Formats: sequence, C-alpha cells, structure tokens
Amino acid sequence: MLNPILRLTWNQTNDYLDIEVENPKFALWFVEQCNNFENAYVPDNPTPLQDKHLAELTNNIYEVNHYLKKIKFPEIPIPTDMYSQHTLNSTHKNWISIVRKDPRIDRILYHISPELFKKFHNINLLIHNIEGHFKYCIKGKPGWRVENKFKNILPTHGVYNVCINYTDWGKSAWHKFVDGATEPNDFELSNWNTIGSEIVINLTNPYTLVFSPDYLDYCLQNQITPSTETWPLGNLVDYNNTMPVARKIMNKNIQIDNNILSFSIA
Repeated sequence: MLNPILRLTWNQTNDYLDIEVENPKFALWFVEQCNNFENAYVPDNPTPLQDKHLAELTNNIYEVNHYLKKIKFPEIPIPTDMYSQHTLNSTHKNWISIVRKDPRIDRILYHISPELFKKFHNINLLIHNIEGHFKYCIKGKPGWRVENKFKNILPTHGVYNVCINYTDWGKSAWHKFVDGATEPNDFELSNWNTIGSEIVINLTNPYTLVFSPDYLDYCLQNQITPSTETWPLGNLVDYNNTMPVARKIMNKNIQIDNNILSFSIA
C-alpha cells in the first residue's frame, strides 16, 4: 500500500498543499481527530509578504545598479521570482560578491550618497526579511487537544514543512533539557501525552537532525525518554520543485478573510 498524502486545503480558493507524511498511521489518526473538531484552521497573527516588500527590493537593486555601472562594478540581477529560494540565494550571492571583490565599495557608495550606501545594505536585509515571511502558525477553530495515541513512539528528529507545536500543560523532556531542569523526572514531565491543534507550516528546505550527546546523556542520567521539540507531520511532495508554488499559495490565502484550512487524506 502506498503511503497516504496529507492534503491541506483552503476552502475559499481550493488551493492546497500535498504533504508526504512522516508516519502514515499517525497522519490517518490525526485527520480523524481534526474531523472530530470541525477540521477548521485559521492563520494566527499572519505577516504576509506584500508587493511593497518585493517592490522595495527591486527598486533598491535598480538604483544601486545605476551607480555600480558607473564605477564599473558588476551589477546585481533583478530577481524574477522572489518566492523561489534559488532566486533569493542567487541575488544574495551576487550582492556579497561585490563586497568580497572590493571592500572599499562601502566607502565609495557612502561618498556618492549616504542614502545609496543605505540602499546597498538594505538589499541584504530585504532578502532576509523576505525569507522570514515563509513560516506560518495556524490554529484549530475551535482549539482542541486529545490524548496522543502515539505518545510511546519517538518521531524522527528534524525540521519539517508541517509539524505540530507542543501544547501540553506540562513539559517534555526536550523542554526540561532546554530549561535546565535539575529534577526533570517528576509530575510535570509530559512527553507528548497529548496532541493539540496548533500547526507550524515552515516553507524552507526540511532536514533531519540528531540529538546532541548532552541531551541524550541528560535523559539517560535522569531516566527519562527523549522527545522532540515539535511533532512532525511531513514535508511537501517534491519540495525541491514545489516550494515556490507552496509559498505563493500560503501567502495568498492567509490574506483572505474567513479562509479556512482543513486536513484530509488524498
């Protein structure tokens, strides 16, 4: 049997994201829980990427290029798709190559105009600002939390495109370690005993991690089971190629009033 695909669909546009799941059985169970509580999610304090952000970067590059050409420095290509990480990476690389080529560029630009100097460095800041707009929090409406049927399973540690935030009233082993609890094995300890309806959609390249030796030693010394910081749902199907489209879908839909996201198995 093929692994199920977790589909996240916006009700007003029918736009959707398809997710390859980390644990098929958990994904099926999670969708059942969503259906028990109306299966309705809304963005929490969204900060969409707006046209003004893209226009400001383009205008800064255009004005800086005008003077770079005059002083015979290489120009920075105007980015064509700012939802593409490849494009953002390329733009940043072109920017930093000018600094590496001749560190005097700062003094040269400042001498021409302090405002031009500022716009040159704003190119770097604006690229990172744009990159920071592709992480979203969505919450169940209504919010819910249920006993975690899979609490005795340790999921693969890593950074995922879609994961569940820890919403238990206690603290997991991970949080105990980060907070420096000296006696973690107590009534407060709750290693994902419950699963809630607070979801993080992080549209950057996913990757797996290994627990640090210090964390594993902490758990061993205190006789507690390691846990992850978040609970993974999975990653975009073919994320290397679908990431720019997914970013556009999320950015568009979080700006639509009364737009509800739901989970299903495709």
